[in-house]
Amino acid sequence: MAVVNTADVPTGDAIRGQLQLAGPGRAVDIINTYTDRSRNVFVDASRIAEGLFASHLAVNVFLLGVAYQGGHIPLSEAAIEEAIRLNGADAARNLAVFHWGRKYFHDAQSVEDVLTRPNRKKPGSPRRSIARASCASIRTTGTRAVRRVRAEGGGSRAGFS
Repeated sequence: MAVVNTADVPTGDAIRGQLQLAGPGRAVDIINTYTDRSRNVFVDASRIAEGLFASHLAVNVFLLGVAYQGGHIPLSEAAIEEAIRLNGADAARNLAVFHWGRKYFHDAQSVEDVLTRPNRKKPGSPRRSIARASCASIRTTGTRAVRRVRAEGGGSRAGFS
């Protein structure tokens, strides 16, 4: 199982011209060869993180949310949120990013719709107001659903609406 950012992000060696990147398509093929492809999640997390939060720094926490919602992180939501708070680095934003990742796993199209709204602010502007407004709703709905799925013995964490 893999949760993968499909953005073409060059390494230091690629930037210095010492390494040719195969591209995201080749990486997806390789990952699918060595994992259970039916459980893999491929997402352009860089584009989404920059679109929602105007920052590439949100990518890893977004992917954490995707993986958690898929049932692939053996920690509780409370433990992850507490770790984010204890880290202290932009905790409020990172909590929102985590919940957007969870939302993406459940309903990718609704997240894409936020990014493509016609009345969207100029590119690069933070989407924090949207994230804050949605975060509370996602947390409430998700927590109830997670409890229900766990009680029923399910794998992935159930949904957001």
